[in-house]
Amino acid sequence: MRSEYRWGLSSPNQSPYNSLFKTNYAATSSERSELETLIFEAQQELTDLDSDISRMRAVLDGLCARRSQVQEFVDVHRALMAPIRRIPAETLAEIFTHCLSTERYPIRSLMEAPLLLTMVCRQWREVTITQPPLWSALHIHVALRIACDAEELAVRQEGVRQWIARAGALPLSLSL
Repeated sequence: MRSEYRWGLSSPNQSPYNSLFKTNYAATSSERSELETLIFEAQQELTDLDSDISRMRAVLDGLCARRSQVQEFVDVHRALMAPIRRIPAETLAEIFTHCLSTERYPIRSLMEAPLLLTMVCRQWREVTITQPPLWSALHIHVALRIACDAEELAVRQEGVRQWIARAGALPLSLSL
């Protein structure tokens, strides 16, 4: 990048023709020649500036990409030290039981506990799936429509079967 450009004027106010800009003055042939030289030099500087800007953008893009990589490195390593990772599985299981609704039986929805808890991370999935109290109650939605897609019915049956299996030997509380 150049520290000084050959065209020394930084604004139209510094032009020797400044007083003529907002007039109807017509340049003489010698002034036209001088104006063409000024314009040519300014256009050359614009080309140089555009080139410098392109190089700087490339450098900046590279720096931004590297910054993103370093930030990701920091984030994943910092996550390894997160306090939630040090909570024992038994404590997590107790916390998870308090995530269940107290007003109704849970439904098979990824938007609610316990299924929602299985989607957070591998550890939470393992803790959730191995805690029968989280699976000992279920509300089974029975569709009012008679015609039910066989594939949809099979998926729902398998989901209920897995839910009940996860309850283990605990008594089940069901609602329809």
